[in-house]
Amino acid sequence: MTIELVLRIIGCLPPDNRTFHGAECLVVHDRVVRKFEEIEVDPETGKEKKVKKTVMVADPNLQSDYAVYFDSKSRNYETNPDYNRMFLKAQQAFANDKLQTRGHLFLNEVLDDLDLPRTPAGQIVGWTKDGPDGYVNFRIVEVERETEDGRHEPALLLDFNVEGNIWEKM
Repeated sequence: MTIELVLRIIGCLPPDNRTFHGAECLVVHDRVVRKFEEIEVDPETGKEKKVKKTVMVADPNLQSDYAVYFDSKSRNYETNPDYNRMFLKAQQAFANDKLQTRGHLFLNEVLDDLDLPRTPAGQIVGWTKDGPDGYVNFRIVEVERETEDGRHEPALLLDFNVEGNIWEKM
């Protein structure tokens, strides 16, 4: 697959060969670097001004099937990003303690601890103590998420390192 095709798939290039105006994109693992202009209002003067921004926007087409956002849907989410990172690292350590104690851990157990919605796959995928990694990693990534109105808001993407179906190993 060529870089041009990947950029077309994720929406950074138009379907024909026209020059793409309005934003530039670069794929970085499971995120897209987008450069764009946004109109902001100066809180002191009330005047609108164009501001050039570069943000890492999460691309849902490039994420694993087990990636989730930690956001306001969880009762544990706070507006303070430092608190959120601290909470997630503590939950990751707790998940690893459970894994080492019990020998296995399902994804839905972790999602429950984070107060995030369970998934059908979470009932069978997870981690085993003797698995390929042998530990739980949330792979926390700070990204911007595009809202319905086209703006961007900070978000934490969790892309769990599950080893796959552990139900069969029990």
